[in-house]
Amino acid sequence: MKFLMTHTQVNFDIWALLTLIVLICAIVVLIVRKLKMKEIKDDLQDQIDDQDQRRVHTTQDG
Repeated sequence: MKFLMTHTQVNFDIWALLTLIVLICAIVVLIVRKLKMKEIKDDLQDQIDDQDQRRVHTTQDG
């Protein structure tokens, strides 16, 4: 591996590679969390809409 590292034209630092991997992982985690939060938001909005419809029906009947 040392031979390969010394004879390559692209000199990359192992820390730069690790940093890139961590950055990519962080971006993936943030995207997944955003998608999950969107699903939760939609579910909560549906629950609010259902409660509003029930409230309207009970006030109209009563």
